[in-house]
Amino acid sequence: TTRSAFYGTNIKELLNGDARTKLLVCGVYLDRCVKATIRDAKENKYEVALLEDLAEDYRLDRPNKGTTLQSIKDNGVLITRSEDVLAVLHHKKRNAPAIKSA
Repeated sequence: TTRSAFYGTNIKELLNGDARTKLLVCGVYLDRCVKATIRDAKENKYEVALLEDLAEDYRLDRPNKGTTLQSIKDNGVLITRSEDVLAVLHHKKRNAPAIKSA
């Protein structure tokens, strides 16, 4: 059975409680658990991005990572890398308006 992070957990309630709409996904078992989590996140109306460099199949000798990534991309998921996300976050932090004291 393929398990999603949404299966048997309270992740949906936690995310909804924080009013999250976007998720960065990574993990092991790319073609099973990670893909199932992405599917469930999309079904729950989250905008999803997969961190390709932080997602891998359990067995590194399996040659299907590219096929799995293409399948995920074909379902409307952004495929990106952790350094790209960190660069965006760093840029936003650096360009954030200064907090003025009262």
